[in-house]
Amino acid sequence: MTTVKKSMARLFSISLTVLMTEVLYTRVFSFFFAPNYVYVIVSLAISGLGIGAYLSFKAHALVEHVKAWTSLAWPLLLGLFLLLSYLFQSAPLLLAVALLQFILLGSASARIYRLAPGRYGLLYAADLLGAGVGALGATASMEALGIMTSVGLLPILGAIGLLETRRPPVLLAGGILGIGLLALSTVLPPPGLHDRVKSMSVFLTERGYQLEATRWKSFGRVDVLKAPDGSRAMFIDGNSGTLMVRYPERMGEHSALETMRKVNPGVTWPLSVLPDLEKDHALVIGSGGGVDVTSLLSLGFSRVTAVEMNPLFIAFTKEYSAFNGALYTSHPQVRLVQDEARHFLLTSDEKYDVIVISMALINSLRGMHTIAMAEDYLFTKEAFDTYLRRLKPGGFLLIVGHNAVELMRILVTSLESLRQHAGSVEAAMQQVAVLSLGGHHPILLIRQGRLTREETLSLERLVHVFSPQGAPPGLSYLPDRSMTHPVVTPEGKTLLVPMYTPGLQHLAHGHVALRQLVEASPSRIDPVTDDRPFLYYFDQGVRPEMLIPLLLGVALLVRFSWRLPAGRGTGFAPFPLIGLSFLVVEMFFIQRVGFLFGQGSLVLSLILTGILFSTGLGSLLTRTWRCRTRILTGSLGTLTGLLAIIVLDDLLFGAVRGTLTTVLVSLLTIAQFGFMGMLFPALLDRVGSRLAPEAIALNSAGSMIAGGVGLLFAVQWGFSSLLFLAAGGYLGAALFGLSSKDLRKDAS
Repeated sequence: MTTVKKSMARLFSISLTVLMTEVLYTRVFSFFFAPNYVYVIVSLAISGLGIGAYLSFKAHALVEHVKAWTSLAWPLLLGLFLLLSYLFQSAPLLLAVALLQFILLGSASARIYRLAPGRYGLLYAADLLGAGVGALGATASMEALGIMTSVGLLPILGAIGLLETRRPPVLLAGGILGIGLLALSTVLPPPGLHDRVKSMSVFLTERGYQLEATRWKSFGRVDVLKAPDGSRAMFIDGNSGTLMVRYPERMGEHSALETMRKVNPGVTWPLSVLPDLEKDHALVIGSGGGVDVTSLLSLGFSRVTAVEMNPLFIAFTKEYSAFNGALYTSHPQVRLVQDEARHFLLTSDEKYDVIVISMALINSLRGMHTIAMAEDYLFTKEAFDTYLRRLKPGGFLLIVGHNAVELMRILVTSLESLRQHAGSVEAAMQQVAVLSLGGHHPILLIRQGRLTREETLSLERLVHVFSPQGAPPGLSYLPDRSMTHPVVTPEGKTLLVPMYTPGLQHLAHGHVALRQLVEASPSRIDPVTDDRPFLYYFDQGVRPEMLIPLLLGVALLVRFSWRLPAGRGTGFAPFPLIGLSFLVVEMFFIQRVGFLFGQGSLVLSLILTGILFSTGLGSLLTRTWRCRTRILTGSLGTLTGLLAIIVLDDLLFGAVRGTLTTVLVSLLTIAQFGFMGMLFPALLDRVGSRLAPEAIALNSAGSMIAGGVGLLFAVQWGFSSLLFLAAGGYLGAALFGLSSKDLRKDAS
C-alpha cells in the first residue's frame, strides 16, 4: 500500500472514530446530565480536535516523542471513561477524559495532513467519508449492540488511525486492553443514574418505584419502573416519563371511566363532560405507554390512532401486552403508527373528532449536531394549522402542558393560527378554554368552531368540582364567563375573587393586544414557528451555556492566531470562516431536511452521512484542479446555492410532500455541499504541509464559534438566518483566499 493510501486509510479511521465518539458520548451524557449541560460538555470536548491540531504544530517535538504511545493511551482513556460512567458520573472528570481523547484524535489527524503535502483533495475526501460512515455506523451500532458495547468498540475502530508505533510491547498492551474493554462492555449492565434532580431518580428514591427493565439504543435510554400499585412508568434519558396502566377489566362501563379519571385526569375529565362529543375517531400524538389511548377507550371512542416515534416505548408497551390490554399489538380499536407526528399528519388526509397531545416532550439531545435543547415542532404555528385542518367540524384539540408558562406560550402560538381563520384574536378566544383542575397539569382545549354555551357551562361545572371554595389555581379561562366568583369568608362576608386569569379575559374582550400580553410576560412566550421551534426556550435573554462554545471558540481562535508571522494573516483568515460557515449550513440542513423526512435517529444519521459524503465527493472530483479554479468555482457554487435556498426555502422545506420535492432537496443537498467541499483542500494547498496543522486548528476554532453563534441566530431570528450568516462567511473566505499569496514558499 502506498504512503498516500495508508494516510487515507488512517484518516478515514480517525474521522469515523471521531464521529462515533461524538454521537455515543452525546447519548451517554444525555442520560447522566441535563440537556443544557450535555450541550456544553460535548462542545468543550470537541474543542480537543482543534487543540490537538494546534499542538501538533506548536509542540511538534513533544508530539513526535509521545505519538508512539497513542495506541496505548487511547484504550486507557476509554477504560477510564467507562470506569467514571459507572462509579462517579462527574461532569468535570468525564469532560477531562473526553477532552484528552479528542486531543489525541485531533493531533493524529493533523499530523497526517502535515505528512502528505499536495494530496489534500484525497485526504479531505477520506476524512469526510470516514465521518459519514461514522455517523451511520454509530446509529447501526447502537441499535445492534447498545450504547455501552458501542463505546467498547471505539478502541478497535480507532486503532488503525492511531497506530503510530512499531514497538511490540506497546502494540500488544494496546491490543489486549482494547479487546478486554470490548469484552467487558458486553457483559456489564447499563450504569445507574446518579443525578438526583432527574425525574426518574425522584420516582426511585421518594415514591417507592422499582427499576424493572432498561434498554439503551440510538433514540435514547428507556427505563421501565414498577409502581407500588402495580402500574408502570417509562422514562427516556431519566426524564420525560409516560405511564402504562393496567387495562380496566370492564372497559366501556362507568367503573372504567372513573378509574381513568383518577389515573389520567387531564385527558379524561374534560372530554368526559363535553356534551354531544362525537366519539368515532381520536388521534393521540406521543402515545408513549398508552395511558391516553386507554382513557379514550374508556370514554367510548370507536377508533383510536396512536402515533409514537420512540421505538423503545413501543417495544416495551408491546411486551407488556397482557398488562395493558394489548394496546399496541392486537386491540381491535387501536391503530399504532411509529412516526414523527407532524410527518404523519402531513402525509395523511384523515380527520378526527379529537386530537390529544399530553405532555409530549423529549427532554434530551436526540440527534447528531443538535444545537437546541428545546426545539419542538409539535407546538409551532404551522403545527396548529395542520391540527385544525385534521379536526372534523366541532372536533377538539386537547393539550396537557407541564406548567403554566409552557401552556401560555402554546396558547399564544395557537392564537396566531386561529386568528387567521377567525378574523381576530377576540374571535379566536371563543374557540379556546384553559383549565387548571386542582393541582393537576394545565389544559388547553381548542374547538374547531366556536365553543357552544352548553360546552362552556359543562367545563365551568368541572372547574367548580376541582375548586369548590374559590378560584382555580394557575391559568384558567372560559369564553363569556364571569371574571369574579363569590366566596364566603369564615366571618360570613361575601368576597368577589377572580374566577379566571384576568389577562386572558382582557385579551378575549380586546382590552389588551396579543403583542402586549407577550411583552408584559417575564418569561418568553412569543409565538413559536417551524423556523424558530424553540418552545421551551423561555429565557428573555441569552443563556450562559449558549455563550460557552462561542467564548471558547473565540479564545482558541485568538490563541491559535497568536504571533502569526507578518503577512500571513489573510492566508489563514479563510479557515475559521469556513469552519463557522460549514457548520451553520449543516445545522440548517439537518433541521430542515430532518423535518421534511421525519426526525428519527436513522433519518438524521442518513442526512448527516449524505452531507459529509457530498462534501467529500466535491473534494475528490476536483482534486486535480488548480487552487484558484477550485476556490473560485467552490465559492460561486456555494453562494449561488445559498441564495437559491433562501429564495426557495418555503417551497422546498414547507408543508408540501412528494417525490418531486424529495428529489429536488436531495439534488440540492448534494450540489450545495459538493461545492463547499472544494474550498478547504484548495486553501490547504496554498498554505503548505508545514502550516497545515495550524490551518486545521483555526478551522476547528471557527466550528466551535459556530456552535454558539448558530444557536444565538436560530433562537433570535430563526434557522433561515443561518443561511445569511453562512453566505457572509463564505464570501469573506473567498475574498481572503483569492487575494492572499501562496504561503508554501514562506513556510519552506
